[in-house]
Amino acid sequence: MKLDTEQFIPERFLGAEGMLIDDTPDFAFGFGRRVCPGRYTAEASMWSAFATMLATLDFNLAKDAGGKDIEFEVKYMNGMARHTLTFPCHINPRAHISKAALERVLAK
Repeated sequence: MKLDTEQFIPERFLGAEGMLIDDTPDFAFGFGRRVCPGRYTAEASMWSAFATMLATLDFNLAKDAGGKDIEFEVKYMNGMARHTLTFPCHINPRAHISKAALERVLAK
């Protein structure tokens, strides 16, 4: 079954039993004797960073002067690691997080 990756369909990450599918690529941390000893720390750190951002920040499309969403086409930079080029977005603290509190935490 091919799913549209541009659509929000979280069920694509669940197996028939309703459990998360383990689709972590092993090649990112090497193989055999040369495998990265910090791979578990790296994965846990990334999980913590993403969970914190999703819990404390709202991510939205940037707005133009008229208040309309700025549509854009995602473009990528290829190389050793593929990543997106800069794109317009609007990131703000969620309503239950004060901006001052967030700035205090980030300053540490």
